Amino acid sequence: FLQVFPTKERLVSSFIAADEDASGTMTLIELDEWTKSLGIRDLSFKDIQFLGNSIDKDNSGFVEVDEIAELYERFRDEKVIREEEDEEMDEEYLLRARAALVDEEMNQAANAAAEEAAEARRKFEQRRKAKETANAAAAAQ
Repeated sequence: FLQVFPTKERLVSSFIAADEDASGTMTLIELDEWTKSLGIRDLSFKDIQFLGNSIDKDNSGFVEVDEIAELYERFRDEKVIREEEDEEMDEEYLLRARAALVDEEMNQAANAAAEEAAEARRKFEQRRKAKETANAAAAAQ
């Protein structure tokens, strides 16, 4: 219903317009005709019965305009909760992604520092060996 009706008022207006006898209630047959008029054509009559029974909170055998409005509110509230949960999950994902990126950058920096230290050690050892060789040659003369 939330996809078809952007507001509860539009849903109620549509319900009232489809209510053939203006009783403020719909039979299952009226509910079936109404859903088909909304373009929801893939519901079997068993589906319509299930939908009607789910909406009919007072077990009157009819879907009342107040019940359909309440259903809209419930769907809207659930949608808001799901969107908030999705938003929280998005925030958590972003935090994890940022932490992973920082970890990766730190690992890259640590690896680069280790490589620079190894290169500096290698150059130091080369200079030391060259100095030892030069000192040994000078001592031999």
